[in-house]
Amino acid sequence: MQRITILIFSVIFLIPLISYAQYIPKEERENTDSTTVVEEPKTPVSQPTNTQPKTPTRQKRNRDLSNLSFGQRLVFGGNLGLQFGDQTVVDVSPLIGYRITEDFNAGIGVTYFYYDIRAELTINGFATGQFVNLTGSSYGGRVYAQYFVYNNQFFLYTEQELMNTEFIQDNDIQSERRLLFNSLVGGGVFLSFGGRGGINLTLLYNLNHQEDFSIFSSPVVTRVGFMF
Repeated sequence: MQRITILIFSVIFLIPLISYAQYIPKEERENTDSTTVVEEPKTPVSQPTNTQPKTPTRQKRNRDLSNLSFGQRLVFGGNLGLQFGDQTVVDVSPLIGYRITEDFNAGIGVTYFYYDIRAELTINGFATGQFVNLTGSSYGGRVYAQYFVYNNQFFLYTEQELMNTEFIQDNDIQSERRLLFNSLVGGGVFLSFGGRGGINLTLLYNLNHQEDFSIFSSPVVTRVGFMF
């Protein structure tokens, strides 16, 4: 009888504990329900694609040209002048250069200058009223350097030239030949045909101009040449 009493007492005492252990307060249940999130399967996010082609970056000027062959770095050009009439002038001055950088080239050339001019004969600086045809020629060699300063169009230019030149004496029509050294500096503009070919319009000043011994009447020299 005593054992039955103890068993009943134990059951009555343990039932509330078990019920309390399984009981979840209302506040906690509401918090649990509100924070429960059902995860949906993740969809990989595709990165935006750039459909526009990349614009090539402009190459720097003065770039190294060592990847080009010797022949690809050569520059050809020169001056060709023709004038006919009372004053016949022929100027043939080819040159060949080498591109050291994209903007800078230097080289050598030769010059042949022929003239046939009808002029009044002077003696000791006084006009005689007689006209004669003065025929002569000049020839020589030169070295030059050309540097483009803007947009492969405007350039600086210098040239050192040694010429064997024929002159007419003042008191007769006998000719005399002399060696003349011309030091020319200046600049110009390059008018492109497309690619590397084009026309050079050059304005130069002769630092060694000699009034009595020059094929030019002025130290200012203008030229129209070509290059490719």
